[in-house]
Amino acid sequence: MHTESEQDKHDDVPLSKSELKRQMTAIQVLGEKLVKLSAAQLETFDIPSNLRHAIDRAKHITKREGLRREMQYIGKLMRHIDIAPIEDFFSTLNNTKQEANEAFHEIEIWRDKLLQDPKALTEFIGKHPNEDHQTLRQIIRNHHNAKTDAQRKKYYRMLFQ
Repeated sequence: MHTESEQDKHDDVPLSKSELKRQMTAIQVLGEKLVKLSAAQLETFDIPSNLRHAIDRAKHITKREGLRREMQYIGKLMRHIDIAPIEDFFSTLNNTKQEANEAFHEIEIWRDKLLQDPKALTEFIGKHPNEDHQTLRQIIRNHHNAKTDAQRKKYYRMLFQ
């Protein structure tokens, strides 16, 4: 077991040069993500004006080397601010995208079920009572009665909407 004095010794040890570089690279990557945001999204952050100007300049730089240097400068400026709100924003943004992908996948599964299994419509109406079930029945019926592949694709897409 470690005594408290041994623990204090570990707390006083400075970070290694490699660890510092990893942290600085992570901050620079976060800066690159900031450059890709729209002006409206950038307004949600309380960042210093010099950092905001550097981000705006980076959006207009077309030369690779110039952009690399500007990104390093943005990383340098970001070392002096609290990056926790920015990290939280991007983690929320990633979660939102993941939820949207999951919802999209669920819609695709329901569409396939509705077209293959006649009992699936009853199950769907039970889970989603506010949906227009008469229109759904009509689209499914039209899909099954369609004579050409083009017509089937049309109703397949209509069911997705």
